[in-house]
Amino acid sequence: MSNKVQNPNQGGSKAFLWAMVAVVVVAIAVVAYIVVNGQGAKTAFVAE
Repeated sequence: MSNKVQNPNQGGSKAFLWAMVAVVVVAIAVVAYIVVNGQGAKTAFVAE
């Protein structure tokens, strides 16, 4: 009964990459939301 030593990074790198992609997507969404809100505030100010 022998247990092979496995590389802890093997297979886990995909999960890490997906987590990084998710973080980047959320960051882009937050920035886009802030920019859109800023544009709306500017137009409301100009319209006054």
